[in-house]
Amino acid sequence: MGESLLIRGEGDGALYLLYSPDGRHLASAGFDGAVKLWDPLTGKEVTTLGQAAGPVFNLAFSRDSQRLASATIRGVVELWDVGAGKERATFHGNLGSATLSPDGQRVAWSRVGGSVEIRDTESGRQLLEFPAHPAPVIWTSYSPDGKRLVTTSWDKTAKVWDASNGAEVLTLRGHTHVIQFAVFSPDGKRLATASWDHTAKVWDAATGKEIFPLRGHKDRVGMVAFSPDGKYLATASFDNTVKIWDGSTGKELRTLPRHAGYVGGVAFSPDSKRLATAGGYRGRWEIKIWDATRWEEKPKDP
Repeated sequence: MGESLLIRGEGDGALYLLYSPDGRHLASAGFDGAVKLWDPLTGKEVTTLGQAAGPVFNLAFSRDSQRLASATIRGVVELWDVGAGKERATFHGNLGSATLSPDGQRVAWSRVGGSVEIRDTESGRQLLEFPAHPAPVIWTSYSPDGKRLVTTSWDKTAKVWDASNGAEVLTLRGHTHVIQFAVFSPDGKRLATASWDHTAKVWDAATGKEIFPLRGHKDRVGMVAFSPDGKYLATASFDNTVKIWDGSTGKELRTLPRHAGYVGGVAFSPDSKRLATAGGYRGRWEIKIWDATRWEEKPKDP
């Protein structure tokens, strides 16, 4: 279906997107460091939570939508109180991608040397640290039940870990370039990865076997998202497009009309009825929100 809402701005913001689990907010962040909340129905800015300490490349909500974590390329992780609109805690020190456990009680982040650290969000106490990859870790993400973590790395692999003790559960191999992003499906049974080899892949989260590849982009794939109902997948690419795929078969259903620049963010609403995409180029950014109810109908070229 077509684009239903367009938000535009100047600068380098809104290159990463995430819906809050309750659907009330759409969070955005980008190279300008501003962490913003939007009303996804009207496109109006609700608040700017703050100015993060450097470009933000990662956001993560707690399941109750009350906490938001942001991670910057300068190695700083900040925790925000969404209701109060203020910062709760800041962690420093060569930190990378950060993710919140679904209950909001733990924050996990990667370190430059390839390890992963987990801390208590209230006390800041370290709970666990373990070596994850021989190369820098790019992304970390919790499973929906909070029992596992997935990490991606410059070493072209993704790994699944027991979040309670740091034991390695699975290694996913098959990409031929850096894996930038990974995410569990809403039911936790599958994983999706996005790579600089121009593809995304869907994996069995229990066995680590590849289920199907998503091929068709002409440049790096930076992000992939499952719709909460499991019917669709969306991929965001540096070729300035977003592609929609059948969640059961991996068949390409549609390529959305191009953004003005590369697409950095893609996120489904909790009810699976809308898809938000974000792109930017040369000091301009845009967020598009699409009707995601019937992607199979009347496909059109970008």
